[in-house]
Amino acid sequence: MSEKNLKIVPAPAAAPEAKVEAKTRPGEQAAGEAPHRARRKRPNRKQLRTILLIAVPAIAIVLGGAFWLMGGRYISTDNAYVGAQKVLITPDISGKIVHVAIVEGQHVNSGDVLFTLDALPYKLALDAAKGKLDAARIAVGTLASEIAARPRSVERVVFCCFATESAEHHKDAFAELGLV
Repeated sequence: MSEKNLKIVPAPAAAPEAKVEAKTRPGEQAAGEAPHRARRKRPNRKQLRTILLIAVPAIAIVLGGAFWLMGGRYISTDNAYVGAQKVLITPDISGKIVHVAIVEGQHVNSGDVLFTLDALPYKLALDAAKGKLDAARIAVGTLASEIAARPRSVERVVFCCFATESAEHHKDAFAELGLV
């Protein structure tokens, strides 16, 4: 005995250019409508709940795991100090490097040859020093021969220098020996 009251509401007035769509059954298409414009079926609540509770968290876990695996294994720095065993090599002598025996990053041990310096300037300096040494040896030999020629004179000068306090006397002693 309860009857439902149906109300009929007039359609809003449409512009003359607008098309009035006819109602169709769910499986049918309207007469002038293209097949690709068919209305999609909306997912029901159960499908929507499955998507939101299972698929979305699963996608988030996969993306988070990929980010963690790819981003967390490598250390990257941007103008920062990296603690490593780096040693500054400074030789005691300067010179031109003619050969480098190692490459950057190579492990080296104590006593390994790292580089070779140009030897020419050092050979020239060694030859000059040997020449000066030879000249000094000749001068010493000459003085030794002069002293050997006058042994009494040298003893006398040394005795006079230590025995007397007068500077004039020293002059006289040197003059007497013929050294002044």
